[in-house]
Order: sequence, then structure tokens, then C-alpha cells
Amino acid sequence: IVKRTMALERLYLDGLSLRHEFISKLSLAMTTNEACPLHTIDLSGNAVEDKGAVHLSKPLAKLIKGPVHLNLAHCGLTAK
Repeated sequence: IVKRTMALERLYLDGLSLRHEFISKLSLAMTTNEACPLHTIDLSGNAVEDKGAVHLSKPLAKLIKGPVHLNLAHCGLTAK
């Protein structure tokens, strides 16, 4: 959906036990669809870890409006 949609503005995937592998695939889909108006992403309560955050950083920088709201609470991120 993220790869092809032109209308998705908010994505709430909180508490779904997602791992950094999923975040990598999500990041690839976001990179493929640079015209997506996505501005709110909630990935709280998932095992994103530092690996997932690194993958997510590149497509976030290229969002049309930029990320307005990004929730990564309780995702296993470190000070890196």
C-alpha cells in the first residue's frame, strides 16, 4: 500500500511486534513512492531497534512535507 498510494497521510502500526526487518521493507516502499503525502508514523511498542531506525531515516528525509509526527517510543533504540 505504501509503495503505490498517493493518499496515505497517517500510518499507525503501534504494538504489533514488528521487527527491524519489517521497518527495512517499509523504508524501501517509502523510498519507491516519494510522492506519498505520509506525515504521521507511529511505530511505538515494536522492536524497531537501531537497525530499523537507520533504515527509516533516509525515506523520512525525503517526505514531501517531512515527518510531522514520528513516534518510536518503547522501540529498543539506544543512544546511537
